[in-house]
Amino acid sequence: MIAKSCSCADAEVEPKHLEPGQTATMKVSWRTGGKRGPVSDRLTVIAMTKGERPQQHLAQFRLAADVQPDVNIEPSKITFTEGQPGTATLSVKPGLFPEAALKDAYGNMRGLKAVADVTAKTVTVTYNPAELPSDTGALAVMIATNSPNEPWITIPVVLTKTPNLQGDVK
Repeated sequence: MIAKSCSCADAEVEPKHLEPGQTATMKVSWRTGGKRGPVSDRLTVIAMTKGERPQQHLAQFRLAADVQPDVNIEPSKITFTEGQPGTATLSVKPGLFPEAALKDAYGNMRGLKAVADVTAKTVTVTYNPAELPSDTGALAVMIATNSPNEPWITIPVVLTKTPNLQGDVK
């Protein structure tokens, strides 16, 4: 039996029954999907011995890769100061897909506007906290590309707290 940490991996072991001293081959396929950069997942193979005293044996495998994207977007996340309007610019360039091109961009909530400049290969993101709904969830910019593997790329938007410039007041 094979236990996986995600549905993105499949594994097969052949043969399924081994006599003492025999070996088996495990074939693993791993779909990294929209993951980018360093990623990892786990696979656990569970083997049972037969006989008077059956025993369970575990072998754990760590799948690791540095996923090179079809489309490079810099920066990989946007940071704004909570409650303060701001603007950021993303640069979109080909990665493994040499024909990669920017098609469009969207902010995932009112108050987060993304405008794609296809010619300049940039996305201008404007943060206006006054327009955000009160039940704001995770903010992100969605970028549409012509990549067959990465038609949509999500860029997270992080809000940091306003630094207290006067020090701690008690």
